[in-house]
Amino acid sequence: MRRNKKLIAVLAAALALVMALSGCSSTTVEAYTVTGDTTETAAESLDFEAAYNYYDPDTVIFYVDGTGVTWQELFYEIMYYTAYIEYQEGTEITSWSDVCSLFTDSDGNYYTYGAVVLQNAITVLEQYHIVYDHLADAGVTLGKDALDSIEALREQVIEENFDGDEDAFYEYLDSMYCTEELWNWFNEVDAMYAYDGFDTLYGEFGSDLSDEDVMAYAAGDEDGTWTQYVQIKQIYIYTETEEEAEETEDAEDTEETAEDAAETEATEEASDATEEAASEESGAVDAILAALDAAEDVDATFDELYSQYNENADLDPYEGGWCVYEGDTDDEIYQAALELGEYEYTVVSIDGADVIVMSVPIDPDAGVYYDSSTGTMYTLRYYAAWQNYSDLINGDDGWIASAEAEWADGFDSFSLTTVFAEAAAAETDDTAEDAAD
Repeated sequence: MRRNKKLIAVLAAALALVMALSGCSSTTVEAYTVTGDTTETAAESLDFEAAYNYYDPDTVIFYVDGTGVTWQELFYEIMYYTAYIEYQEGTEITSWSDVCSLFTDSDGNYYTYGAVVLQNAITVLEQYHIVYDHLADAGVTLGKDALDSIEALREQVIEENFDGDEDAFYEYLDSMYCTEELWNWFNEVDAMYAYDGFDTLYGEFGSDLSDEDVMAYAAGDEDGTWTQYVQIKQIYIYTETEEEAEETEDAEDTEETAEDAAETEATEEASDATEEAASEESGAVDAILAALDAAEDVDATFDELYSQYNENADLDPYEGGWCVYEGDTDDEIYQAALELGEYEYTVVSIDGADVIVMSVPIDPDAGVYYDSSTGTMYTLRYYAAWQNYSDLINGDDGWIASAEAEWADGFDSFSLTTVFAEAAAAETDDTAEDAAD
């Protein structure tokens, strides 16, 4: 199934070790392009405590659409991606100018640890602030479902990652130079995006999206991100049941190793039963086609025949037909449906079944995915609205691509190498002064 709720970036607050980006050539905003740290000496050690203390936590390092991003936020993300890379490579980062084995550019050149960590940290914070600010400006607030999801996530993280020990969770946040308030904020933005942002902008289950926009989505993406939708009614006639398939397989195995007449007879009986079943199934298919050929109202007749003959109960929730695109059903069925005109039908043979397929006009509220665990039908309108929502945020002209960002005064040449080196030097000076005193 498709994911019903797609997060815009890594769930940093949930401790998931997942990269937010697939590449690291530059951040999405030109002012933050990172070319790598090259001035550091190999002997330098990384003193995170000293680096964190080098600036006040509330110091604004850069701006996104006028919103200041603080050292507290940035340092937490620096810690997070440092831990991610160390986890993936199984090694400790001791120099920002060493190369990271996880990412290369189009020419196969490796990026430095400093470039990868800083770029990912900045990009994630850009995304979160942009989405938060736009949703807040649209009047989005956290409802009960969103708040419940945040609390459930917090409980899950403490239970699964810290054996239910809340104090250990707080110790972890301290070790990552993160406050509980900041950790909660990341989760709140995720919840705003996944719940109330969508409902506010597009209505519950996308109900506010126009039929015109839904049908534009159904036509498929010109870049091939998703294919054309078709709406189909189907009648499944299984060519053999699972039990019959097992009997046939057992009989074939017996035939290969038969050493007596009894085994041979069992093989012949199974073969005869299979042939008889095939004859009955062929007769059912012929009867369905004959009834459809003679019908004045093909659509109504198809529904009657479905009730009489269909053997695939999974299709029952899709009243009016199942709306699918490539990959949702057997490719033979999808490709056949593309060739059919409205209310035209054909027989498609797939492994284990003959399927009578009829194409019907697309209904914007047709079912695409039925969640049997909750009894929820996700419709074409719902998926179209989520695609529009994704384009609004992540599209070529979306919120993120259109954002303006700039370094705060005094941080135009910001790099991890410089910060850690200056912090280490300041720490040494303070130590020397203390010794002198």
